Amino acid sequence: VLAAGLTCAAADSSIAATFLAYCGPFNLKIRESLLKDSLLEDLHKLRLECTENLSLQHVLCDDPLEVLDWKSQGLPSDEFSVQNGLLTTKSIRYPLLLDPSGQGIQWVTAREAGAG
Repeated sequence: VLAAGLTCAAADSSIAATFLAYCGPFNLKIRESLLKDSLLEDLHKLRLECTENLSLQHVLCDDPLEVLDWKSQGLPSDEFSVQNGLLTTKSIRYPLLLDPSGQGIQWVTAREAGAG
């Protein structure tokens, strides 16, 4: 199992880095298209193996309970919201939050309430 994980580490890391660097402004459908269609084709051309059905959450979160904490702080549990949570917490740059529903600002406020 460990050897299989190491075989895919470079490609999986590339997918996660591409997600953080380029996918933020797009909706879920475009993000999936960029990652699963375009990027996977490029990785296959380079003969790099990646984990089948890769979960960005598993690659980017050190703590498996982190996303559950986000949900308890008010982040919706849909895939798009979880991806936005990853972009907000794992990106080096500050995210621009366009939030017409107000759910994102409620989550950020609850998340940062203990930070002072």
